[in-house]
Amino acid sequence: MGDSFFLVVAVSTFALGVILFLVSISSTSWQGLEEAATISLWKICYKMHVAKTWACNPWQEVPDFVRSSQAFVILCLMCYVVCSIILTAAFVLRCLHRSRLALIVLSLLTFTSACMIAMTVVVMGMKGRDYLLAMKEDEEKIYRSFLNGIIINGYYQIGWAIILAIVASLINYISFAFFLLEYKDMTDLPRPTKV
Repeated sequence: MGDSFFLVVAVSTFALGVILFLVSISSTSWQGLEEAATISLWKICYKMHVAKTWACNPWQEVPDFVRSSQAFVILCLMCYVVCSIILTAAFVLRCLHRSRLALIVLSLLTFTSACMIAMTVVVMGMKGRDYLLAMKEDEEKIYRSFLNGIIINGYYQIGWAIILAIVASLINYISFAFFLLEYKDMTDLPRPTKV
């Protein structure tokens, strides 16, 4: 692979998308109830009103929507790992410098990772909101939480991490487009004729 403009932009946006995605999935601030609880892919956090601190614990009973979101995230991470291996091999091995096959695979994997992030955001966004609002209406859960020093109330809010995941997905779509433009640019070049 040469150092064309399309390829440089594709690799740069890919790297930025990976970084934003990793920051997003490691956060506990995906969505929540204002000053009461937050949920993320791996943990659920409650505000302890007596101690004025947040307590985060892994999910005890993982809801189905969280499991499916975790599956999408793991598939996305696998796509990122394979893309990184192919990119490293393409820059190190001379035989892969101008490989059309490598560009097609990179394009497909980047598109797949962007779709997996988008599906994670949709599932966590829609079902997570329902989960949090149902938590507010469950009298037994409110009472048990109150006994533990947790007051479940407040308005539903979207966290910064889910917004970061949306941005990471959009950046991956941009990376996909630039990998395709690089492929088109590569196929438009005249082939050397054999004498």
